[in-house]
Amino acid sequence: MANVDHVELVENWDYEANASQNDDIEVEKKDGPSVRLIPGYATFEDYIQDAFDTMRTGIKTANNLPAGDNFNYYACFPSFNDARQKDKERILATMKSIMKLVGGSGNIQNRDIDEKFDLLLETNDQLLDQANILMDEESGILRNPQVELVVSQMPKPVVNGTWNIKTNQVSDNSEKVRLLGGKNIQRPQLMFKDKIDNSSKPWMPRIKDKPNSLKPLALHVEEDEHGEVFNHPYEFELDKFETLECQLKKRIPVEYKLLDDTNFVFIDKPADINILLEDLRNHKEIAVDLEHHSYRTFQGITCLMQISTIQTDYLIDTLSLRSELYQLNEIFTKPSILKVFHGADMDILWLQRDLSLYVVNMFDTHQAAKQLNLPYLSLAYLLNKYCGIDPNKHFQLADWRIRPLPLELMKYAREDTHYLLYVKDMLKNELIDAANGKSNILKAVYDQSTEICKRTYVKPIWTEESCMNMYRKSQKSFNNKQIYALLELHRWRDLTARQEDDSIGYILPNHMLLNIAETLPREMQGILACCNPIPPLVRQNLLKIHKIVLKAREQPLVKSIAEQDIRQRPTQQNHTDTGASLYIPHDVPSGTEARADLPCLLNKNIVKSELSEANKCQTIKHTITIFDSPVISEDEETKGSKNGNKKKIIFISPFMRYRCVIPMVMDQEAKEREEQQKKEETEKEEKRLTMKSQNECVNETEINESKNRVYEHFKQISQKNVQAEVQLKKKKKSDSILNLVRRQKKRKLDTGNESQKKNDGNDFSTSTSHLNSKTVHVSKKAKQKTLKVIKEQKLQESLTQVQSDNRNSVTIKSIRAKKKGDKKVNEEMLRKQGLLPSKKFDYKSVDFSSFQGGSTQSSANRTQFQQPRVSKYCFIFFLSNQYEK
Repeated sequence: MANVDHVELVENWDYEANASQNDDIEVEKKDGPSVRLIPGYATFEDYIQDAFDTMRTGIKTANNLPAGDNFNYYACFPSFNDARQKDKERILATMKSIMKLVGGSGNIQNRDIDEKFDLLLETNDQLLDQANILMDEESGILRNPQVELVVSQMPKPVVNGTWNIKTNQVSDNSEKVRLLGGKNIQRPQLMFKDKIDNSSKPWMPRIKDKPNSLKPLALHVEEDEHGEVFNHPYEFELDKFETLECQLKKRIPVEYKLLDDTNFVFIDKPADINILLEDLRNHKEIAVDLEHHSYRTFQGITCLMQISTIQTDYLIDTLSLRSELYQLNEIFTKPSILKVFHGADMDILWLQRDLSLYVVNMFDTHQAAKQLNLPYLSLAYLLNKYCGIDPNKHFQLADWRIRPLPLELMKYAREDTHYLLYVKDMLKNELIDAANGKSNILKAVYDQSTEICKRTYVKPIWTEESCMNMYRKSQKSFNNKQIYALLELHRWRDLTARQEDDSIGYILPNHMLLNIAETLPREMQGILACCNPIPPLVRQNLLKIHKIVLKAREQPLVKSIAEQDIRQRPTQQNHTDTGASLYIPHDVPSGTEARADLPCLLNKNIVKSELSEANKCQTIKHTITIFDSPVISEDEETKGSKNGNKKKIIFISPFMRYRCVIPMVMDQEAKEREEQQKKEETEKEEKRLTMKSQNECVNETEINESKNRVYEHFKQISQKNVQAEVQLKKKKKSDSILNLVRRQKKRKLDTGNESQKKNDGNDFSTSTSHLNSKTVHVSKKAKQKTLKVIKEQKLQESLTQVQSDNRNSVTIKSIRAKKKGDKKVNEEMLRKQGLLPSKKFDYKSVDFSSFQGGSTQSSANRTQFQQPRVSKYCFIFFLSNQYEK
């Protein structure tokens, strides 16, 4: 029903819009016989009404078709399916015929549902476009008007002086700079088969075939200074290329024909490329040049190619044959055919990017002129020097997208390559003469040309550094708000240029960008006021630009400027211009070409009258400035006469001087702050290191002292234990001797008793005391030994008693100290004995492995101690004293 309502609204609108036309038609019917435009209908309105009625019934019928569950139910009946299939085929056949009439694809029957819908939308758009064009033409509006040429002229800048006065009279037209453009030019990139990719992805070569190859075609990504870049398809062939011997020898230059006497062929159809290839195969050298357009496209477009042989000049339309010219690789990569360019640095990249063409065996006349140290390296200078031709280079900046090409542009394009082969021969002979008949300089030119051929095209990539480079070149001094706006606007301009496929100069020129970033207007009208004229895409994206400016205004103002944004600016600009000291009046100004018709005193043909006329100074009154006085006083005249050679002084207002000084002052303050912070940090670090070193020294000395005390204590204990062991050994020896003496005495006594018993048995009447005194006999030596043993035993007992007394006294004192709590007396006693460790003693820092029994070092480097039996008790006693403290 929505569709029906829409149809009725359209119908009502058509009736209201054509009411006046119907009245006119009725008037015509009354005046003359009726003419039927469509058979079967009296008027066109009747045909439209019938069409609307048919559409209305069709929409109603479509809405009455079963859907959902009802469709599933009807699909069970074969008759319904057969009828539906027949109607489907009939409708598709009708749509196919309509699409063929429009010019679209006719394969709608074999497509998916989504593809069928896309084809319907495309056909509908084409029908609407054709209807709009026809209605506009009927109304008198040309939808696709022809290209209108626009020629802008401006007078050539005149430099005052006697040196640049031409002796020959020349018409005024040649003294004007002419720029040829056009209106209503369709954008050719919209018709390209291969769509232009302006994304940040690396550019990929579109070459599919590799003629004249020494190595099969293989493309892979390489890391370069620009990031990821695809390799050069003919890199191996260029590395293996060696200049032919015939190209390194002098030869007589082949005279060129006049431009009107040379064959001219314009190639703009794919069938003409074969004719071009057949002709180029028969030549050993060709001249090549390109014409490029970069204003209404982001990366640029190659619009025209010029190829010249000795007999023929070819102009090739690279816009219409963009995807077909890869066939020229057969000629361009053939090592036996020499390709002559002038300034091929950019031409090589444009051939790769747009036409998939690569060059092997090239001679660059620009590099040859550089090797000869010629005063000028332009093609116009070479043509003037060797051919005596002064070409019109004003069309170099013309819009080469214009089709059909004007005759002036065709003539200019032919001149770029028509004389180039002759210029190449002249330069080659001069290079050989400059090397005294050798070919080393000429070989260097071929090598440099080959290096140019090895370059690969890289897409332009936006970086913050590119924006800052533009800022540094300008004579501006921005704060952080303005820098933020500059970066954001620069990024927006690059993104918009990629999306719209337009140059950044067309989106927003640099001077307008800097003006907006510097002014930071609060209102949208202020942004438009910064641009004159207003770029179209700035007006379309005015809201985005306004948001960027407002966000920049919200940024907090920072006094210091980033280090990378600071650049040295002169503090005072009222001094003499530095360029004035290097200025020579006989230098050719920038943007002008060299002239060979200037007067010279060494020229014998010049007449004295001409010199006198040339010596007359031509002066032009300067524009009025604020420093000019209406009447020159005598004082000023005398000052001017005295300082006649005074150099020009540029006036800078005090406020501008103040603005120029601000960045330097901020830079100096930032440096002072950084130096102060660094000094404070170094002082803190030095203090921390000194404290750390002192603490380490104190800890080391205390640890060493505690180690020494422990070592002395254990040494004393070990010595005492050794002495005690020696005394015990001596005591054992004396005890063993006494035991022997006692055993001998016992044996003797036993023998005496036995003898006495025997005597008693034999009835001897002797007294026992007498018998005992006679039977015990001890020798003197035995007596001395027994006396010595007794003395030693007494000494040993006295020593053990003294030691036991000392131990008892120490233990008694310690027990009393524990009971009474007299810790101070105990500490003084231990300090006197050297048994008290330091207050900062750390047991974890003591290396007990150096003591006996726990060391892992070699036995040769440590003191040998005998392990006493009582050392365990002594160590327990030492630990008990430490525990009490």
